[in-house]
Amino acid sequence: DMTFYAEALREISAARKEIPGRRGYPGYLYTDLATIYERAGRLKNKPGSITLLPVLTMPEDDKTHPIPDLTGYICLDPSTEIILKDGTIVGIGEFADIFSLSKTSDTSLLSWDHTVSKITEVSKVQKVSAPERMVLLETNMGTKILVTEDHRLFVDTLDGPKMMPSSKIKINDRIYSARELKVEQIWHPTLLELLCRTKFDFCVHILKDKMFFLRDKLKQTFGTSKEGCQRLDLAYIRISHPSCFLKAKEFIKITQTMGISNTEASSWIKKIGIRNGLKLEINWKEKDLFYILGLVASDGAIIIDKKRVDFANINKRLIKIYKYKLREIFPNIHLEQIINSRVSGWVIRTTSTLLTCLCEIFGLKEDFKPIFRLSEDLIAQFLAGYLDGDGSIDLKFRRIKYKTHKEIFAKRLQQLLKRLGIPSKLYRCIQSKGAFGEGKVIFEVIIGAKYATDLAKILRKKVYHPLKRKRLDILNHITHRPTDIEIAPLKTRLLIKKLRQKYNILSRDIEKQTSFLTGFENGRLNASKKKVGQWIKNLKGNAQESEINELERLCSDNFILERVTKIGRIEPKSDFVYDLTVPKTNKFLIESGLVSSNCEGQIIISRELERKGIYPAIDVLPSLSRLKDKGIGKTKTREDHADVLNQLFACYAKGKEAKELSIILGEAALSDLDKIYLKFSDRFEDEFIRQGEYEMRDIRKTLDIGWKLLNMLPSSELKRIRPEFIETYYSD
Repeated sequence: DMTFYAEALREISAARKEIPGRRGYPGYLYTDLATIYERAGRLKNKPGSITLLPVLTMPEDDKTHPIPDLTGYICLDPSTEIILKDGTIVGIGEFADIFSLSKTSDTSLLSWDHTVSKITEVSKVQKVSAPERMVLLETNMGTKILVTEDHRLFVDTLDGPKMMPSSKIKINDRIYSARELKVEQIWHPTLLELLCRTKFDFCVHILKDKMFFLRDKLKQTFGTSKEGCQRLDLAYIRISHPSCFLKAKEFIKITQTMGISNTEASSWIKKIGIRNGLKLEINWKEKDLFYILGLVASDGAIIIDKKRVDFANINKRLIKIYKYKLREIFPNIHLEQIINSRVSGWVIRTTSTLLTCLCEIFGLKEDFKPIFRLSEDLIAQFLAGYLDGDGSIDLKFRRIKYKTHKEIFAKRLQQLLKRLGIPSKLYRCIQSKGAFGEGKVIFEVIIGAKYATDLAKILRKKVYHPLKRKRLDILNHITHRPTDIEIAPLKTRLLIKKLRQKYNILSRDIEKQTSFLTGFENGRLNASKKKVGQWIKNLKGNAQESEINELERLCSDNFILERVTKIGRIEPKSDFVYDLTVPKTNKFLIESGLVSSNCEGQIIISRELERKGIYPAIDVLPSLSRLKDKGIGKTKTREDHADVLNQLFACYAKGKEAKELSIILGEAALSDLDKIYLKFSDRFEDEFIRQGEYEMRDIRKTLDIGWKLLNMLPSSELKRIRPEFIETYYSD
């Protein structure tokens, strides 16, 4: 019992006259508890493992008490970002609300399995009160995360990758991070879909032959086109004349009814307009659009209320390209060119409701999160535009640089680059001169060495700035030395040394510079994964295939190692912290790809139940099971197991609420239904939770007891159980 242990430690500390910490407990309480928990694990070079089942009782049911505080928090700050299956970036606190409110939406996210990223479903969300202190970690890539002291991250060690509590992570430790952020469901936005997403009632004028085609389709489906219009709640005049405009929402309604895809329907649109506004000709080219949006995001301004989009630059060629690309998509759009005397350049001003709406949809005013959901090709177009607008290529230091005045923009640029498999570093610096103003804080996203060459290959044909395009061509042919994020994991040192000793392989047989290999094996020098890969090739034929495979897996190109540069202890920014359960991998990716552990199962013991003489005194509501969703069901326990579990949990929670109300207002103030829930909670504790020490109760008997208790309630209250199970097991 960890509670008794902690209380005994407090008495000993007081007897020793040591400086007390919170509520009299010694400051080293956490360290002591951690050393006990660390006894669990697999035995080295022996079969089997040691499992630890610590018991924790919350004094006076206070979750903020030092004992549960130091043992039960394996959580993250609510603002910590995770990436869902479809590329949606969301804070873990916001995700917890989505998860609890929606039972139908897909809650799969990017997780980590060994050395590869993987899409995995979330089975549980944990939300607990925040502790008094949390750990702030910052890496050499500019990633910042705020976690509880117990929260574990995937750290590189001599024994291989290992989950390590944040409180034990030290400066210069390296955390695993995904090199590429792959999403499963790519968003392919169509013009028609985007028009329907706006708050304006855009109208579309479609090609004449397509209008006749629509009328014929309506006639074939409904008998007459007039009847079709009535069925679809559409004014017949909208399609009776080829020159008429359809509302975009009406058009999408017709095409979906006719089984016409949004992509095909979008190609039929000739003009777009709004009431009393300019009818804008359209020649939809999505690649050009995202290049333009990249330019606006880097060197532009969006004034939503004035429906205005500005782009400013000092390069005359780029100004011409911006105008040309805009007119390629919107042939009759009005553009105004203004001289920008402040920086000796030009501003292209566009007053367009449609262009402003497109900028708003893709988040250019906020943090362009929606761009992350697009295909790699469209992301590359956006990044090419951004580079042309406010990026630079440094041939001397062989790097590509993006600039922004907002930290959130810099973070999002890092994530977009990782969609293309390009890691980058984020730096905060003070501007000495330039467009942002002297003395202003700016953020730079820098891609160096090998990854700068990789990015140059992707962008060189998409960039239009003459000087930058030329420099990308040069950078594309430059060879680079490896950087610190490309170093091989620590375990490769031991494995190579062990294999050389085992098979009597000389240093010179695998590396000409023998001193370099010796320094690497002894921990004095680092080697890149590429260099270790060359050594592995030289080892082949001398070692077993399984040994070579382990080395190759450790040198996989799927991950990078982010070095911890700063560690701090700060107060939490929120009242709550969160974590997730990801059963298949037990890991998930946070922020720009760091590998994080999920939450653990926990059983909470209640003093109140213990005083009532109920054994085992398990507090059902805060207890967690990490595996129950995958271990129950028709082929494992019984088909109604999950529904009964959820319904009993909900009813017991309502019963506890009714009990609290009765204490404050008196039982007479409760409604008849509240009184039933009150009795339900008492019987639930006495009949369901209570179990004899030597009682052999199987799962079927437990479920039958659950149904017996649920029969206390009217069937209308059983909202979490499917009708077929109610019909089978419920009796009035």
